[in-house]
Amino acid sequence: MKQYAVSGQYKEDYVFGTMDGIKWEKFVSQFGITKAGLPEVVILDAPERTYWQDSSVLSVAEFINAVKDGEIESRLQEKGPKNPLEEFSQLFITYMPWSLFALLTLFVVVFWLALPSTDPIRPVAPSREEE
Repeated sequence: MKQYAVSGQYKEDYVFGTMDGIKWEKFVSQFGITKAGLPEVVILDAPERTYWQDSSVLSVAEFINAVKDGEIESRLQEKGPKNPLEEFSQLFITYMPWSLFALLTLFVVVFWLALPSTDPIRPVAPSREEE
């Protein structure tokens, strides 16, 4: 892989790296990779949550050519358990600009409710029963 990363045909189109599939077993499981199937070549598009993987192709050059030629289909990353903040962040980004509009509207309403009233406070007149 190092040789392809330095002098390969598509070296400018990708960032190359290696990962210990045993140490990071939980992470790589999102891509259908198991310990028994190692080593694997995977292309990951993290912002789009898609990846390309084919266990039968181990050569980096062959794998990238197969992806470019459409012989290997992209797949959606399997969703693992997320904490609520990550889930909110992903939804916020997915539904931009509507999510931004909703958040700004909520902020304006809360700010408006927190401001003091401009009406002067009038004392309540005592009722006739109290006199």
